[in-house]
Amino acid sequence: MTRSLLTGLCLAIVLIGWGFSWELLRFQTGAAPLPEATVPVFYRFFFAGLLFIAFIVGRDLVRGQISFAWPLRTWGWVALLGLGFFSTNYSLYYSGQVGLPPGLVSLLFASIVVTNLIVVALVSRRWPRLQTSLGALVGLIGLAGVFWPGLALGEGERIDWVFIRQAAICFLGTWVVSVATLVQVKLNALKVPVVTSTAFAMAFGASYVGLYSWARGYSFDISGQAPSFYGSMVFLVLLSSIAGFSAYLKLVGLIGPNRGAYVNLVSAVIALIVSYFAGSSGAWGWMQYVGVALILIGYVAVLYQRSPPALATTD
Repeated sequence: MTRSLLTGLCLAIVLIGWGFSWELLRFQTGAAPLPEATVPVFYRFFFAGLLFIAFIVGRDLVRGQISFAWPLRTWGWVALLGLGFFSTNYSLYYSGQVGLPPGLVSLLFASIVVTNLIVVALVSRRWPRLQTSLGALVGLIGLAGVFWPGLALGEGERIDWVFIRQAAICFLGTWVVSVATLVQVKLNALKVPVVTSTAFAMAFGASYVGLYSWARGYSFDISGQAPSFYGSMVFLVLLSSIAGFSAYLKLVGLIGPNRGAYVNLVSAVIALIVSYFAGSSGAWGWMQYVGVALILIGYVAVLYQRSPPALATTD
C-alpha cells in the first residue's frame, strides 16, 4: 500500500469513528432505564482494552518479542495515562453531554487545540506567538458565540444554568485530556510504543471507572437495553476506540502532529453535519454559524505553524 493511500485510509477511519461517535453517545446515557454515565464508559474501554491487548499479545507472539516488558515506573505512567485519557475524561463527557446537542459537544472537545496550547505554555514557560494567541482568542470567541443562544439570555428570560453546567463538565473533560497529554509526552520520551501503551491505558481506564461505579453502588446490568444501546456500544468499541485511536496514531506518524491535529476540527464538522441530519442539533441562528466559522478560522491559525516530526513511536 502506498503512503498516500495509507494516509487516506487512516484519515477515513478516524473521521468516521470520531465524527459519528458524538451522536452515538446519546444512546449510551441520558434517559431511564439507561445506566449511570460511568457504566457505559467501563464497558466501552473494558472491551476495547481487552481486544486491543489481545491484538498486541498476538502480534508479539508472531514477532517473537514482548513489547510491554517495561519497568514498574513506566507502568505507573501508563496507569496515569489511563486515568486521564480513558476514565476521567470520558466519564465527564458521558455525563456532560446529556441534554446538549452532539455537534456542540464535539466543538467543546475540539477546543483541545487551545487548552493544549495553554497547558504547554504554563509548563514550559514559553508563551506562543502573537498569531497563535490571536487564533486561540478568535476560536474561543467563536465557541462562546455557538453556545450563547443556548443560555437563554433574551429579554425577560433567565440563564439556563443546567446548560452551563453540562457544557462546563464537558469543557473540564477537555482540560483533563490536555493535562494527560503531558503524560503521553513523558512516555514518548521514554520511547514507549504508543499503540501498546494505549491498549494498556484503556484497560487501566476501565478498571478505574469500574471500581468507581462499584463503590457508588451503580448497577452493571445492561440487559434489556434498546438495540441502539448495543449497536452504538459496538461502534464505539471497534471503530471509535480501537480502530480510531490506532488510525490516528498512525496518521500522526505519517503527516506529523500539527496536521494530525486538524482531524479534531474536521471530525467536529462531521459531528455537526451528522447532528443536523439526525435532528438533534436544534434550530440554529446566524450567531451559531458565525461562531463555527470563527472556531475553524481561529483553530487553523493556532495549528498553522511549522514543527519537527512527531517523536512518538507507533509500533
